[in-house]
Amino acid sequence: MSVANPASFVGGDGPYTTLVEDGVIAAIALATPTGVLPPLASNLTNILSGATTSDWRGHNFIVEYMAEGSRSATKVVPDIVATMNGLEQPPQTVQDGIITATLTWGSQPDVDLHAFEPNGTHVFYSNRQGVSGYLDLDDTSGEGPEHYYVSCAALETGTYHFGVNYYYGTGIETAYVQIVAGTLVRSFTIPLAVSVGGFGNDTPIPVADVVVNGDAVNGYIFDIQGLATPQ
Repeated sequence: MSVANPASFVGGDGPYTTLVEDGVIAAIALATPTGVLPPLASNLTNILSGATTSDWRGHNFIVEYMAEGSRSATKVVPDIVATMNGLEQPPQTVQDGIITATLTWGSQPDVDLHAFEPNGTHVFYSNRQGVSGYLDLDDTSGEGPEHYYVSCAALETGTYHFGVNYYYGTGIETAYVQIVAGTLVRSFTIPLAVSVGGFGNDTPIPVADVVVNGDAVNGYIFDIQGLATPQ
């Protein structure tokens, strides 16, 4: 969906709005060399619409295209809504592993899952690839899930620490974390009072530790030690 587009097309053949009185687009069209496609032709005017505009160039998005009562505003907003409603969310897949941690939450925009591996690597949204695990699903628009997994081949002995950080939101939230280690499964509920942004990245709220003992020859023993309230 495009507004005042200086190009000759809209990606996906979406709708567009270009005003007849847009002097910037008109100038680009006049300066377009022979053999090069000019900008999309104007398809609307706010002249005699009764709207008050204040950009002598006719190009400003706010005061010209979105001026109250203008014809362009009544076209642009429905075009945005229709385009958004037509978008398809790409399928997101998560990997299975010998250890997995899955975070979900409510309607607030962003809660983050954090994992500290036995080797010391901190895995979270800003460093999704660990030495033995990977954050293969990161959500920033509410509810989640976020997902971390460790493959059998990369499993380390030692302790995996898991936590959450209430990164962004305006109200009280609750995080839900399910941890699977071998055949063990435990779920935890974590109340979140206020968002703390990036300040909470280095010290996320502890949820649980997964302690791994053994080796690949003799087998591994897992223990999930809860640090938050069991669900």
